[in-house]
Amino acid sequence: MKFAKKNKNSLMKQMMFVFLPLVLTIIIGLFLKNYFITKHNIDEMINDELDKLTNSVYITFKSLVNFAIENHLKSVALKNKSILDILINLQKNGRLPSANIKNEISQIYQKEKIGKSGSVFAVNISNFPKYNLVVKPSFRISKKQLDKLVKEAKTGINGYLEFFWEDPLNLKKSTKSVYYIY
Repeated sequence: MKFAKKNKNSLMKQMMFVFLPLVLTIIIGLFLKNYFITKHNIDEMINDELDKLTNSVYITFKSLVNFAIENHLKSVALKNKSILDILINLQKNGRLPSANIKNEISQIYQKEKIGKSGSVFAVNISNFPKYNLVVKPSFRISKKQLDKLVKEAKTGINGYLEFFWEDPLNLKKSTKSVYYIY
C-alpha cells in the first residue's frame, strides 16, 4: 500500500510539474493577448480622437484666418471709400478739378498692396452692362473674370466674396478675395 501511495504522490507531482507550467503558459498567453488587443484598441481610439481634434483645430484656425482676411479687406474698402468720398466732395466744392480726380484716385489706390499679389481697384458701373476701370488692378485679370466680378457687383452685393482666379499668362489657378463696397 505504501508503494501505491508513493506512486500516486509521485504521479501527482509529475502531473503538477507538467500541467502547472501549461496552465500558467495559457493564463499568461491569454493575459498578453488581451493586453495587446486592448492596447491596440486604446491606441486606435486615441488616434481617432486626435484626428477629430486636429480637424476641429484646423477648421477653427481656417475660420479665424478667413475672418481676419474679410475684416482686413473690409477696413481697406471702407478707408478707400472714405478717401473717394473726400475727393468727390473736394471736386463738388471746386477745390479739385474734375480732370484731376481720376488721377488722384489712381495714385492713391495703386500704391496700396494687399498681401503678396492683391491690390485695390475701382470700377464705374453706372452705365452697366458697359463699365470702365477707374483704377486697374495690379494683378492680371482676364476680361471674362472682370466681367463676372462687375456683374456680381451690379447685383448690389455688399461684402466679402471669394472667387476663382486664373492668371491669363501662365494659367496658374488660385483663390482671390474681394470686398464689394459702394
